[in-house]
Amino acid sequence: MTFDECYKNYHKLVYLVARKFVDHDDAEDIASSVFMDLWKKWEEVSSHENKNYRSYLLISTGNKCKNFIKLHCNKLKSSIDVFELELPEESLLIIEFETVTLIKDMIERLPAVRKKIFKDYIETGDQIEVAKRFGMNRSTVRSHIANARASIIAYLQREKVLG
Repeated sequence: MTFDECYKNYHKLVYLVARKFVDHDDAEDIASSVFMDLWKKWEEVSSHENKNYRSYLLISTGNKCKNFIKLHCNKLKSSIDVFELELPEESLLIIEFETVTLIKDMIERLPAVRKKIFKDYIETGDQIEVAKRFGMNRSTVRSHIANARASIIAYLQREKVLG
């Protein structure tokens, strides 16, 4: 298979997987980045005896989405951390207050179970503990947390808080 054939066969799949976690524009960026990385490693990947391009692309896409969400969650956390500081600059405090208010608003809009899991996770910071409390697998809890974060990020992007 050539790189062009690989791109034609899997670009839509890569985009759709990314789209489950991020908005349209970010999914396009992630898909482009995945294929750019593949292009750079094409010789190595295509010469491997077990050429499972689909698996390689799905793993790469998952990792890119995870990194993207982690980056944006760190931005959210930084926003919350800045808000919790006692800052003398009133305008910065107002901006951060509005951001935190939007985050809290979005958390309240989450589906009931996801909201409970996410709030519990914020409180404890421990997925295993949350899983025990709700009688769920850790992977289910992790999925709820990831979906909650993605919803919050998308909401803040729509509200023009995140770029």
